[in-house]
Amino acid sequence: MKFVFYIVFILFVKLTPAKQASNFEILMDMIRESVRECYEDEANTIKIEITEEGFRDILQGEQEEVSRNGKCLRYCILKNNNLFTPDNLLSEEDVLQFFENLFAVRDIDTNVIQQIIEKCDKAMKHEEDRCERAHTASVCILKQLKELELINSN
Repeated sequence: MKFVFYIVFILFVKLTPAKQASNFEILMDMIRESVRECYEDEANTIKIEITEEGFRDILQGEQEEVSRNGKCLRYCILKNNNLFTPDNLLSEEDVLQFFENLFAVRDIDTNVIQQIIEKCDKAMKHEEDRCERAHTASVCILKQLKELELINSN
């Protein structure tokens, strides 16, 4: 299941619009499994559905204006890939493993990743809503990776 998140993460970090269009259906199928039993609310009454707008929002990566569905899709992907704890904070161990897999070719200092996790946990702690937390975490992580020049800033 983490493989799905790796692919989605990489693709929303750096895909051209033409490639986004050609891979859209494949990626939609891949994340359907991640959101199968995912809910917007704590009472698990509002089921998350994949919309085209929401999926396009997560593919566009770091952006401030994202649809509610896009934010909730991010939550489902993070949660179902164990990158969020039960308290909806970043899971340090699983996020570290994710970055080790993502940057396997590059030598990356785990202390740097721990600093990113700590900074992004602080940034999202004020958010009560799980979907808003996931969006804040995603945007924060992407900003940190760009600032550290671990990903392109295009």
